[in-house]
Formats: sequence, C-alpha cells, structure tokens
Amino acid sequence: MDPRGNDPREDTGARNTQVCKHCNKPFTLQEGDVQYVQTAFDKTCKEGTTGLLIKTYVCPANDCRRRTLPATWSVIRDRKMVPPPWVKTDSTRTWSLLPPAHIPAQKPFISTEVYACLCEAHIVAETSPSSAVIQGRICLELLLDARWAETDDELCQRIRGVRYLAKKIAEAADRVTQRTREALDAIREVGNCFTHPAQRELRQITREQAHLVLFGLNEFIAEWEHEVETQKKQEELLELSRAAKAEPGRTAQENKPPEAPAS
Repeated sequence: MDPRGNDPREDTGARNTQVCKHCNKPFTLQEGDVQYVQTAFDKTCKEGTTGLLIKTYVCPANDCRRRTLPATWSVIRDRKMVPPPWVKTDSTRTWSLLPPAHIPAQKPFISTEVYACLCEAHIVAETSPSSAVIQGRICLELLLDARWAETDDELCQRIRGVRYLAKKIAEAADRVTQRTREALDAIREVGNCFTHPAQRELRQITREQAHLVLFGLNEFIAEWEHEVETQKKQEELLELSRAAKAEPGRTAQENKPPEAPAS
C-alpha cells in the first residue's frame, strides 16, 4: 500500500491519470506501466517501523519518454506482510528523485538543449553550488538567444566572453521589467565569480544562494511563458474579431482585410 492506502501494483481507475513532471502533459498509466521497489527497515525508530517505497514509470509521449521516480518514506503496520501496509502519518515524506522537485517542467518554447542545461544546473546545486551558478550563467545565455535571436540579428552574434552576456542583457532592457533586468545581471555577476575566480572576491557560495540564482532563471522563464500565452490569446482575439466582421456569403480569403501597401 502507498501512504494513501493504494496498492502501488494496482494503479487503476482515476489514480491512473498523471501529469508528466518533465513535459507537463497529462497521460494515463496502463496496467504494468508502474514498477516499484519497497523495503521495510529492521530496526524501529521513534515513529515506529518504517519503510521506503520507490515507484517508477516512463512518460508515453513520443517527444518525452522520460522517467519519473517518486519515493515515499512512511510508517508501516506489519513488516512481515508482503507488501507491508503503509500508514500515512505526520512523519510521511515524499520526494521526487527524477525529476528533482524544484526543476520546472519543460515548456514548448524551450529546446531540449536548453532544458537539459537547466536540469543539470538544478541537479548539481545540491552537491556543487559553484558548478550550479556557472551552469546557470550558461543557461541564461542560451535562454536569451532562444527568446530573442529570431527577431534580433545582433543577439545572434556568437561573440563569447563576459562582455557578450552583459551586452545581451543590456540590449534586452527595453523588453523586460527593471526588476527582471537586475535579476539577469545578478545571475551573470554571480556566475562570473566562479567562471573567472581569479578576478573576483566571492569564492564561496551556499546551496541556498545557488538556488536563488536558479530561482531567477525560473522567474525569467515564467515571464517568457506569460508573454507567449498573451500573444496566443491576442491572436485568438483578433481571429474572433475577423469572424465577427465577416460578411455572409463571402469566403475567408475575401473577408481577409487588405494588406498595407509596401513603403
């Protein structure tokens, strides 16, 4: 049984509905899709006899196919039973081993390359905060390229180095809020401290500080997502407006407004 009283081997009915934590797409688990490993610990602790349950399944979407690996530590009633009955208590803990819980789901507008870079930064933050902020700086450069490279040839220039990223952030100033601009600069500066350590005073960084850098990246992505959704809704509104203005008996092409003359 899992902490909610469900047998992990019998994922049927409404419990089958899942949302992939990698691609954020809903899907249904079929019989046999879930594998699990569970164990009961020999020695009791303050909470009683405890056990660990690890489940795993793969997203069926062809463009994802990534594995999710949740783990639950909880109290069990009788370790001699197989599987042992699980009891949900205040001590029950659940983790997402894959993907790590703090990694945002991949967005449709972010490439696999950029998302892999972002995931790597989040994963190494726990064991090597300095590596995480270096990776975060690389992510920021890739995100800026991905967000505006198609509409701005200057941002496409591949001039690598400290000044390149500073230049890109400066040129993005009129596209983002002042607070976002300051956050992007902060990600760049902290990343530079460990990319070029001989030139900087900051030599140590904690996991909490590394997660602040990654939080800044996540916020930038959230702002980008809002922009994408806003554009989509605006396009839908314009389409609705054209439908409202359409004259009966005319084709969609005939109802299309004339294009502005070339200057």
